[in-house]
Amino acid sequence: KGNLLLVHSSMDGLAACGVSAKEVIDFLIDLLGDSGTLVFAAYPKCKPVTDESDVLYYDSKRTMSWTGLMPNVFCRYPNVIRSEYPYNSLAARGPLADEMIKNNLDDDLSQGPHSSWHYIVEHHAKILYIGVSAAMSCTMFNYPEDALGDNWYVKDWYNVQKYRIKKNNGEIIDKTIRERNPEWYRYYAMFSSEVWLKNNGFLKSSYVDGIYVGVTDDSYLLAKRLLNDACNHKSVYRIPRKYWK
Repeated sequence: KGNLLLVHSSMDGLAACGVSAKEVIDFLIDLLGDSGTLVFAAYPKCKPVTDESDVLYYDSKRTMSWTGLMPNVFCRYPNVIRSEYPYNSLAARGPLADEMIKNNLDDDLSQGPHSSWHYIVEHHAKILYIGVSAAMSCTMFNYPEDALGDNWYVKDWYNVQKYRIKKNNGEIIDKTIRERNPEWYRYYAMFSSEVWLKNNGFLKSSYVDGIYVGVTDDSYLLAKRLLNDACNHKSVYRIPRKYWK
């Protein structure tokens, strides 16, 4: 009750228990109570603007999420607010939702100092993984690169992407942001990342009736450790030294 909870989910992974997305969301809302804030990873699947193929269009109220059925259903709930930031967006419902979202567009990085991600870290959010493993879904692993900004230890980490964004109030703006160059994913040590989380006390997970369930108790402590490691040229990416700054 009363927690700030970020959820990574997969309805495919929950198929064995035969519940609907709405049943899971309603259960979590009831679990947190009126004083709790529920957050889903609702990363947008943006399409190019018709007459400008290099510009992507994002409408926080209408653009579908590629992170699964549950966040798409959640975004249609009353009083849910989705970040206007067009990359790695979060959607939230509860007393902290407005504050979490309101300054997201002040940054050009998805996990910068004004982002929803920074907010959940600073407010010690719990992270729940249901039907999908932490190895597959833990976006917190990417927190250090944006939080450290120019102090991130790898050269040429970002590409630049232009967006046309329809804000929650209907206003349309253009914004250019930095996104991780997808070429770096080849160095992502996905499955050893979950072992690292468990060995360092940042993840408790098990299979319940064949369904993966995992919890990170405190995103702040995880972020603090990830930032410390990044300052020493360590991360979930196994980047060869020749690419270091």
